[in-house]
Formats: sequence, structure tokens, C-alpha cells
Amino acid sequence: MSEQPPSAAEGSGQPDVIDRMPDDPDGLRSWIADHLAVAGSDPVGAYAIWVPPPLDHASAAVAAAGYAAVARPFDPVMRVVVVGRAASATVAPLTLLAADALVSPLGPVPADGEAAAWLDGLPGLGGPMDGVAADPDLAAQLAFVRHCFPDAVVAAVAVGDQAEAAQVAGLLERVAGTPGALAVVNGDACSHAGEGGARLQAELFADWMESGGHAGARPEDAGPLRAGFFAAAKPWRVTRASIGAGPAATGARGLAALVAEPVAYAELAPGLRARLHRIARASVENAARYQPPQMIDRVLGFEAWSLQAIRPVFVMAPGHGHQRRESGTWQPTRPLAVEVAHHANRVVIADPIVPRPSQEDARTLALRIAVLSVPERLTAASETEVAQQLNPEVDGLVLRRGNRQAVLMPDVWADQRYTPSKAVSVTKQRIGLRSEAWADDIEAYRFVAEFF
Repeated sequence: MSEQPPSAAEGSGQPDVIDRMPDDPDGLRSWIADHLAVAGSDPVGAYAIWVPPPLDHASAAVAAAGYAAVARPFDPVMRVVVVGRAASATVAPLTLLAADALVSPLGPVPADGEAAAWLDGLPGLGGPMDGVAADPDLAAQLAFVRHCFPDAVVAAVAVGDQAEAAQVAGLLERVAGTPGALAVVNGDACSHAGEGGARLQAELFADWMESGGHAGARPEDAGPLRAGFFAAAKPWRVTRASIGAGPAATGARGLAALVAEPVAYAELAPGLRARLHRIARASVENAARYQPPQMIDRVLGFEAWSLQAIRPVFVMAPGHGHQRRESGTWQPTRPLAVEVAHHANRVVIADPIVPRPSQEDARTLALRIAVLSVPERLTAASETEVAQQLNPEVDGLVLRRGNRQAVLMPDVWADQRYTPSKAVSVTKQRIGLRSEAWADDIEAYRFVAEFF
């Protein structure tokens, strides 16, 4: 629950709360900073947030809770896509607004001149268009964006009444899979309703979270923008819902901010898998020639946006005897293609027992790539508790204690015929604990992997 700035008590000596967003830039900066300070800092690495338009102190308090959750030290926000309901009919279900439409109360917002390219190919997307009226609250949202991410470039997409939920979901998934990108959904304070009022957006969020993203909330009844967010968020880890009281003047009794980070992605297309294998092969051939990993163009081409996502990945090669060599990371800091290039080079030179391949062998060496989901933190009070949360032959396991960590890949279950308890025990021994020991400071995570 997000706190809201309290109204000043009579005679307290504190300044009155400014109910509406201030008009002057200096006052607005202070107003936003105050709301962010009240929201506190509890970051979760969000890749998408749904926040109400911050037009008054109540809605700004809730919006601030969403913005405060965005802190990604390894993938800082460098581009923001603000998604809002179109105020008038648009030619396309999704309309990319022209750069001159991006004006905030803090001045012009640096426009993402490459947005049309890296969003190209999305179903239903049109534009960029001049003179298309977005949600009238867009400017207020842009003020928060400008304040929180001063170095980011911004694009805005208006969602028309004819948009389909799948089109909105596709947009949000594209943003979530792009390095340095954040989706900000500009959501209404409550459902537009007839007599008696509709179910509040806050209630929709509460029902949705309680039901695990399934029945109860009926987001399909709430229009394409909200339905699209729910559709995209289902494979994501929903980390926070902040609900507060709405401004009485609008009759809204609730506001909500929802924060999500991706925990699963769609499988890579065959062409992109092949491209990763070519990158890995080139890096192995470089290793055979005592050269560094294959250099990767930072942009990679906008058609390969999935390869720019910050995703955990491992590269595997045959090792000594029946063993295999692995090199990878479950905490990536670079785009997927760059991680593959680095670890493909490393996997064939890091093991002193296995000689570096010849240039001829490098061209035929069997390579396997595993792209992981975002590891999900497990409760880890005991070894038994961790084992009970694992799906045999489906989940991989990470155990970490201090600066020691170990990863068990999902395919090892089938190869070694481990039980969940055995899988935890083996992984635990790799971080230096005896088979019968457990420690309160062990962190446990599970993940799934796409092998190819």
C-alpha cells in the first residue's frame, strides 16, 4: 500500500499539500520529488508499470509507488514507451505519436527517433502520425518520466478503441524484451461506468493478483488497453500492487499501480536460434585462433530485438569423458547475443583438462545453448522446502550463499535421474555444504530453460 502525503494539520506549521499538479516547473519538480520520497525505494527491477495519471496528490502518490519500483542497475532505463488510451479515433489500433507531440509541463521530452524502427512489425501499429490526440493525461505522465529518467528518450503509443488485447500485449512484450526499455501504461483511475459505477481498477488488480492472473478480474471486459496489460503480464512476475484513495471530485474510490517484471519469454524463432548458433560458432573459431569473442554489433538489427534482451544464458560443449563443459550466467548484464559470444569463447578455453580446439575442430564442435527464464526466488527455510517447490526435469536450480553459487540445469534431472531432494543435495555440495547441512542464509531460485 502506498502512503499518501497527509494534509497538513491546522497549526502544525507544515505547508498545505498541493492537491493538483503545480503549473510552474520548479514547483512541479519539488512536488514529484516529494511523492517519490514518500513512496520510498523498494526496487524490483520492473520492466513494465501500470500507473494512474498523476494529476493530483492522491493519484501521484500511487503513481510514485510504481516509478519508485523501477531500478535496474545492470540495465538502466534509456528509453521509455508511454502507452495510453487514445482520446480520438486513430487510423491504426496502435498509433505511434510523432515526436512533436511529446511535451511535458517540464518542457519538451527527448523523443526516441528510432522508435519506428525498433517497434516495426508489431501487429496493428501505425504512425508516426502528427496531430493525433493521445490520452489528455499524457503530459502529466511525461512529467514523471522526465523527472525519473532524465537521460531516456521517449516514445508514446495511443491505443484506439479498435485495438485488440493481443496487439497491446505484443507491444508490451516487445518493450520488455528490449535492453534499456520500460513500458509505462497510463491507466485510468477507475473503470468508466454507468449508473452506480463499475468495478474499480484497483479492485480489478486485487482480484487479478488473488486469482493468480486468471479468473475473477474479467479484464477482457475492460477494454483493449487493460486487457492487453493483463494478457502480457500473465507470464511475468507481478511484484506489487499499490492501492490508494482517489480524489473525491472525480467520484473515483480507488487508484492502483501494478509493477511487473518478465519471468518467461516466448521461445526464440528458428531463425534467431540459428543466428545465436552462428555467433557462438564464430566465437569458438576465434578461441581456436587465440582471438577474443566474436564482436557483436550493439544494434544487431531491429528485426532481431529478441537477441538484444538481457536474458540468462549458458553455452555447453563436450568435455572430458562423458562430462560437458558449461559457461554462462543466470545474472546477465549484457544483451543475449553478446553473452552467447562471450560464453561460447570461454567454454572452450576455461577447462585446463580439455585442450583448446584446433581450427578444424572448432568448425564442427557440438555446441548447445540454453536460454533461461528469469530465476524465481524460492522460500528456503530448509532443504526439504526447496525440494518441494521444484518440478523434476522442468526446473533448473540456483543456490547461492555469500559469494558462492551453483547452477543445476534442468536436463541434468533426466540424465542423472535425480529426485528433487537429490538435486538440492548435489547443488548444495557445490557451494561447499555437507550433504546433511543447511544454512539460513542460502538463497534458492528456480528457472526453466529453452535448449537448442
